[in-house]
Amino acid sequence: MARPEPAAAPVGEWETRADRTRQAAESALKPAVAQRLTDAGLPTRRPGAQLAPGAVAPRVREQSGGSFRDAAAVRSSLSRHYQGMRAARQESAARAEESGKDEVDPR
Repeated sequence: MARPEPAAAPVGEWETRADRTRQAAESALKPAVAQRLTDAGLPTRRPGAQLAPGAVAPRVREQSGGSFRDAAAVRSSLSRHYQGMRAARQESAARAEESGKDEVDPR
């Protein structure tokens, strides 16, 4: 039994990621669209307008309903930081008291 031959894709019908990047870079060479001006005559800013097209991948935001940090984890981290600072101050004060100096070497 003869197998049917797969249809050959026409030349130029496929596109790769590199092609899209090249096309985006070529579009950057085109003259810029007229900028809108403020009442004072200054051009309005467009975030990302100076980036080379295709150079930066857009950031995908997570669709989670809340904050990405756990409140208990933040509380624990801040508590440890506070305890460490308090211990360092006490140690620094004890060293100053032992040596009889008013100031402690910051090193």
